[in-house]
Amino acid sequence: MQIRDVVYKISGFRKNPTVQSDNHYTFFNPKLGLSYILKHDYNASSKLFASYAIANKEPNRDDFEASPDNKPKHETLYDVEAGYQYNAVKYFLELQAII
Repeated sequence: MQIRDVVYKISGFRKNPTVQSDNHYTFFNPKLGLSYILKHDYNASSKLFASYAIANKEPNRDDFEASPDNKPKHETLYDVEAGYQYNAVKYFLELQAII
């Protein structure tokens, strides 16, 4: 889990000195993952795995300049991954799906 706190205090840019902003963003970015070992011996092992995550990103300079009220929205990414992994003495196989 991650908590990010970002404060933007902007009093103009060189190319756009009229941009004024005082914004505060607090983000909670959790991630949960599970693995389950299906087979395990001295020569090979295999497992199933899955994860779910939420990631947030604060706006950048271009977003502040393009926003009419200087309060642009942040970006949110939802990530779901699942896969299968097989590991033997001479080779390794991993299949992974990202949704």
